Amino acid sequence: MIKLSRREEEDWKKKIVTPRVATAGCVESYDRESILIVKRKYPPYGYAFPGGMMEIGETVENTIKREVLEETGIEADVLSLFGVHSNPFTDPRWHVVIIYILMRTSENKDPKGMDDALDAFWIPYNSDKYAENLIISSKIILDDYRKWRENEFELPKLR
Repeated sequence: MIKLSRREEEDWKKKIVTPRVATAGCVESYDRESILIVKRKYPPYGYAFPGGMMEIGETVENTIKREVLEETGIEADVLSLFGVHSNPFTDPRWHVVIIYILMRTSENKDPKGMDDALDAFWIPYNSDKYAENLIISSKIILDDYRKWRENEFELPKLR
């Protein structure tokens, strides 16, 4: 048996390529009648929930609050983990694991598209107006959100 030094044991980790981690916010309006949607500036193009890449040293909660604010100007509170999407073909640029977070704003404010969002707006949560133009992961989460609104079962908390 060959004994490896601690340094040799750790060197292999530097060669690992892993998926990127992103968050996306399913943000409810203060009255719970609408959800926040952005028009994406970068691939995958289309409409989606606001979000973006996690930075080293950030928590999921900090990432999603920052991303929603940067893209829409809306401050929202984290309510719960809502879903995880890991299809390696969602984003044509790289494999991304998207952590979807249920959020709610307490302000009655119109969003505006900023940073990575060309546009941002509220839509009634039960509207199909943008559904066919949502990126696939956002469409799945929107469908799950609608099912949740029918029953409002307990969702897992972020810890």
